[in-house]
Amino acid sequence: DFAEIRRSNCIYVDKTKYVYDLTQSRAPVFISRPRRFGKSTLISTFEELFTHGVKPYDGHDSYFKNLYIEDKWVDDGQYLIMKLDFSSLFVGSCSSGEKFLNKFLEVLKKFCLKFNVPIEETGDLATLFNHILQNIPNRSLVILVDEYDYPLTRNICHPDVFEDIAEVLRAFYQCIKSNSGKYRFIFITGITRYKDSSIFTAGNTISDESQNPDFGEIVGYTRDEIKNNFGE
Repeated sequence: DFAEIRRSNCIYVDKTKYVYDLTQSRAPVFISRPRRFGKSTLISTFEELFTHGVKPYDGHDSYFKNLYIEDKWVDDGQYLIMKLDFSSLFVGSCSSGEKFLNKFLEVLKKFCLKFNVPIEETGDLATLFNHILQNIPNRSLVILVDEYDYPLTRNICHPDVFEDIAEVLRAFYQCIKSNSGKYRFIFITGITRYKDSSIFTAGNTISDESQNPDFGEIVGYTRDEIKNNFGE
């Protein structure tokens, strides 16, 4: 977790240049990387940035103090953070498409409670998600999706369950595509690249930066970063 690393005075290899560059995108951003490369730390960096910005708060310095982004970030907006970690939220709940859907609905309802959005009692994902979007201001929502492919890869050998889960995800991404004015930033990460498959009905609007050399060092450490940060 980014904030915990900074709060504990641990070594943090500054990746905030890439964080700043990505947050200027108006399209949803997708990056795939192998496991244990720091994707979840990156997600938590976005979460901290859009929650608290780069100014001191709660009696302590910003966790972005002395990092690249500190004097670049001028966005003082108040954002609603929808963080979806499919690997932890849905572990043990992906044995059927129905269970997956119910867990997803539960997460969206918790979001409503956290941000005082009226809850629509429905068993339909698109209905609930669109209801949320109708009740929040434009450009107020930040969506951070970690391990987006976890429920799919876990069921790769169970085609019926795979397709049922894919159908739920298609509904979710279609809502994203249809309501672009509601978002400030969307970031999606995982291991595999299903982006160009039918799972992403919004795939043509997603900016896939996975193989863009400008973001090649966004997670993981280079040789120079190891020498400069961990030399001692």
